Amino acid sequence: MSHPDDFPGTAFILRWYGSCLREMGRFADAESMLLESREIIVRTMGESHRIANQMAEGLAMLYDAWHAAEPDVGYDVRAAEWKSRKALSDDADG
Repeated sequence: MSHPDDFPGTAFILRWYGSCLREMGRFADAESMLLESREIIVRTMGESHRIANQMAEGLAMLYDAWHAAEPDVGYDVRAAEWKSRKALSDDADG
């Protein structure tokens, strides 16, 4: 059985897989999976949905870990950007 690209279940599997890749230190692969999963959730549930917020937090964690492994590349800036998005969403939830 196949599902359309905008099926939320696909996003959850990609998120889980991306988190596993992050833990394995495969940051570029993890980034691809986590960004795609968040994109699906934003398309299907909206930017302000709590799951999109959780995925922003996961991306911040990815970039924090990547920055620890490669500190001179600028991944700390990307982590800060995703933390900022999460904070804005937290403020909107209020």
